[in-house]
Amino acid sequence: MDALRPKRFVELGTHSGNSYAAFCQAVQRLGLPTTCAAVDHWIGDPQAGRYGEEVYQTFSAYHDARYAAFSRLMRMSFDEAAGEFADGSIDLLHIDGLHSYEAVRHDFDVWRPKMSRRGVVLFHDIAERREGFGVWRLWEELSAVHPAFSFRHAHGLGVLGVGDDLPEAVRALFAVQAGGGAALDEIRLLFQRLGERVVRGETIRELEERDRDLRAGIAAEREALQAEAAVLRERIAGQERAIAEAKGCLTEQERELASRARMIDELGDLLARREQQIGTLLTSTSWKLSAPVRQCGHVYHELNRAYCRHTHRMTLVPHSDLKQHSDGSYESTGGDPAFLLQSDRGRLPTRWCRISYKVLRASAPLTPLLYANSGQGFDERTAIRLPVDTVGEVSQLALLPPHTMALRFDPATRPMSFEIADFTIREIGRANLLLDYARRHPRRLLATFVRHGWQATKQRVAQDLLPDSRASDYETWVRLYDTLDPRSLLRSGPTWRGSPAAR
Repeated sequence: MDALRPKRFVELGTHSGNSYAAFCQAVQRLGLPTTCAAVDHWIGDPQAGRYGEEVYQTFSAYHDARYAAFSRLMRMSFDEAAGEFADGSIDLLHIDGLHSYEAVRHDFDVWRPKMSRRGVVLFHDIAERREGFGVWRLWEELSAVHPAFSFRHAHGLGVLGVGDDLPEAVRALFAVQAGGGAALDEIRLLFQRLGERVVRGETIRELEERDRDLRAGIAAEREALQAEAAVLRERIAGQERAIAEAKGCLTEQERELASRARMIDELGDLLARREQQIGTLLTSTSWKLSAPVRQCGHVYHELNRAYCRHTHRMTLVPHSDLKQHSDGSYESTGGDPAFLLQSDRGRLPTRWCRISYKVLRASAPLTPLLYANSGQGFDERTAIRLPVDTVGEVSQLALLPPHTMALRFDPATRPMSFEIADFTIREIGRANLLLDYARRHPRRLLATFVRHGWQATKQRVAQDLLPDSRASDYETWVRLYDTLDPRSLLRSGPTWRGSPAAR
């Protein structure tokens, strides 16, 4: 570049930009007024291989940051780019495209008119004779008719003078080629060593850069490993603390188990002594003599349960899909409005009961259901259907479980408004229930008892009292409703015999 000092330099085939960047660097360092252009489509060719967009993007970023003031990248074919330059306007041309004979011959012929009177053409790979490479053949043809100098090291570079007004330094180089001898060998060796030094320097630079990267990577990895080791040490310390705590808990549990085992042994001994005392008591004379007193207590309990008439005043507690207004009325906001019932007696009613309440107003007929939970939850199959009504008093006999844990009252199955008052549930003793039935149906009761016996009479009474009964056969009825027994009838005997119906 210093010997020719071209006004315009063009490179055909730039690829990653190694050689073109070297030319631009020389222009910059020498302060030459040279304009430079690199022509390539940057997609590769059959000899260099195909490559991706990243090759162009990488070199373009490097080039634009350093040489954009005097250089441009022309992304097009060589033939298209030739139209961008006037004939005789290029001083230095570097041909490094497809290396077949036909391709390089075509490039030279197309671009030859663009060369100035000071023109020099560089041919890359003149020493390559592999299959498909034909630059060497064209070089032999052209160097025979033009001044030329050939470098043989690496892949070979041919310098061809095509102008008739070449600088003296360039002519001197061509003269050495023509003269041959030791001078030619010395110049070639000089440039070979200069090139090798540049390559070694670049190799050393790359190795140093790689070494820095490796050292930085090792340092980063060491820091990461140290951080990970610290985390692991902390985790191990935490696990050791947890193990120590678990051991302490295990020791405490073992002590507690031992204490409980001693307590169980003591309770076993106490139970054995109590059983022995109970056995002694049951065989004692005092226990036998007090038997009538205990029997009287049992009879009193049974009579109290048979004749009881306890009234429960129920409070309606909104449970779901209900909104209470200030006037005491309710509005159902969904399809499943429900109340939970609470008794003023502190417990819920059981067994035979009469359910009563008043419907003060309703926007549609109520379809009430009563659910009783005896420990199995609220079950649709055991729901008690109450009379459908709009306004008025409601009263219905019902059979609740022996042990009622919760009661739920569902007034309707659709959105509506209503007001309910005076909700009571009155427990009815079994004897009272039977007496009420006997007063209303004395002949039916007596006829059924005489013809079919006591069991059939009980089923008839229950069916009459609960016409919508769920008992479809005797066994089911016994399991669900058998709360009347001969003892209840015997206890109610005097009243039965003294009733007008009996007489």
